[in-house]
Amino acid sequence: MPNSAKPIFERIWSVTLYDWIGLLVLTAVAVWFVYRLRSRYLGDADPAACDHQLLSQLTELRGEGQLTEEEYRSIKGQIARKIEGSIRRQGDGG
Repeated sequence: MPNSAKPIFERIWSVTLYDWIGLLVLTAVAVWFVYRLRSRYLGDADPAACDHQLLSQLTELRGEGQLTEEEYRSIKGQIARKIEGSIRRQGDGG
């Protein structure tokens, strides 16, 4: 091992157990905070409302001529299948 890398490894391994535990606790708190923050802002989103908004935007794009009728039907069918699958899962208890 090169001499320049040796002091780095010695410093890493010389850290006490309490330092590692503190780092682990700090990491766990950071992960928990990010999870709570994401669930607060993303967890409340209503999938049906999002799909309805997406369909409205697609209708506007089709009206403006930015989507062909075939593209519109294809995307609309994909959204419909997604909604049907969601309804089935809710009916099955999940």
